[in-house]
Amino acid sequence: MTSAYHYYLHSGDAETMRFYYTAFINYLKLFEMADGLPVYREGSWTWNDWGDRIDADLLQVGFYYYALNLTKSLAESLGIPDDLPFLTERMESIQGAYHDAYYTPEGFKSPNSKYIDDRANALLALSGLAGEEDYDLICQVIMNTYQASPFCEKYILEALCVMGREDLAVQRMLDRYGFMLTDDHDTLWEQFTTDTGTFNHGWSAAPMYILSKYVAGIRPTEAGFAAYEIAPSDLLESFSCTVYTPKGNITVVKEGNTLTVTAIDSPATVYLPASFGSAAVSGGEYTVTEDGSILLPGEGTYTFTAN
Repeated sequence: MTSAYHYYLHSGDAETMRFYYTAFINYLKLFEMADGLPVYREGSWTWNDWGDRIDADLLQVGFYYYALNLTKSLAESLGIPDDLPFLTERMESIQGAYHDAYYTPEGFKSPNSKYIDDRANALLALSGLAGEEDYDLICQVIMNTYQASPFCEKYILEALCVMGREDLAVQRMLDRYGFMLTDDHDTLWEQFTTDTGTFNHGWSAAPMYILSKYVAGIRPTEAGFAAYEIAPSDLLESFSCTVYTPKGNITVVKEGNTLTVTAIDSPATVYLPASFGSAAVSGGEYTVTEDGSILLPGEGTYTFTAN
C-alpha cells in the first residue's frame, strides 16, 4: 500500500490505482483507534521485518500513518474526495497524540518495547509524522542502530534523504551493503548475514532506487512523468544514472563541474548541485526562475557547466 502512490507517479497508471484504491481505503478503515492512536492489529504476518529488537507497535503506527498520507495523496490525484475527511481526521488524530505517547530522550519507542528501533524511528520521519524538530534525534537513532533487514533498510535510507541527510544515507548504505560488493557473489543478498536467505533478492536493490531518486535526483512531480525534477546532490564527484519512464529514458551524468541531462518530452525543473553556483547552459531553450532553478521545456540533451 505504501508503494502504490509511488507506482502511480512513475507509471501514470490511473486505471489500476482506481481499482486498488477501494481495497486500500477499506483496509485502512479496519484499524480501531484508542487515545488518538491506531490499535495494534495482530495477524499471521504483520510485516514487522526480519531480525531482532523490533518495536512492532511503533513500527505499525509509522506504516499506518505513511499509508494514510500516501492514500490521501492518491485520492487527491485521482479526484476521489469521499474519503478525504476520514483520512484527514485519522492523520490529525495520530499527529496530535504520537509525540507524548512515544517520545524519549534516547529516541521514540512504545511503552511496552525494550528497544529503540531504527526501523520504527525512520518510519516516523518518512511518513511525515515526525517534525523537523525531531530529525536530529531520529538521525542519531538511525546512525547508531543497525538492526533492520534489507526489507526495511529501504525505508531507513529514504527517511534519511527526506530529512535532508543524503550524506548519512550514503554512509549507512556503504556500511550495510559494502561487503556485498566485494564478496564472491555478484548479487545482493536477502539478509545482511549468511545465516539465512538467498544471495539474490529483489528487495536488496533499494539503494539503486535511493541513489537515482536522491543522489542523481531524478523524480516525477506529476503522474507518469508528465512533469519531473532533477536535483543532483554533491555527494559524488561523478555518476551516470538512467531512469526508465513511460515517455522514454531520462539520463543524468555528472563529471566534476559538468552535468549532462538527457530529457524526455515533459517539462523538467533542474536544481543544480550547490557547488555549481550558477552555470552555463547549452543544448536548447530553457528558462531560469526566481529561485535559481532551470526549466527545460521538453526533449533534448542539455549540458550545465559550473561557472
